[in-house]
Amino acid sequence: MIISKKKLTQLAVASSIGLAGAAQSADLVIGVPNWPSVAMTADILKVVIEDNYGLEVELQNGTNPVVFEAMDGGSMHVHPEVWLPNQSNLHNTYVKEKKTVSMNPNGVPAFQGMCVTKGTAERTGIKALADLSDPDVAVNF
Repeated sequence: MIISKKKLTQLAVASSIGLAGAAQSADLVIGVPNWPSVAMTADILKVVIEDNYGLEVELQNGTNPVVFEAMDGGSMHVHPEVWLPNQSNLHNTYVKEKKTVSMNPNGVPAFQGMCVTKGTAERTGIKALADLSDPDVAVNF
């Protein structure tokens, strides 16, 4: 999960002084790209933050570039799942270069891959994603 530095500061101040009264609408906006695990993670974060911190959380759909750009501008505050190296261009721009977004140092290690049917593997000879760079293999797809 990553969060904009501006919102991280605001949340730290709010939690240190206590939140008096009801939270205002959209205290925190979580960006939600369109894959199932990120939607589930966003829903869990919403419930946990609302129930435990008394903040109003809004979920907004958006592509990865839209979410990062919105965090950079302050209109979104959290991206629940950043897959590296897939999103390294966005990570490098906003976390490393602009430093407007912070990456959670306690990320969850995960693996990803592509699957093909046994028949496709036997028919094409594909054994690894890199095999698709071979024009003789790629033509089969």
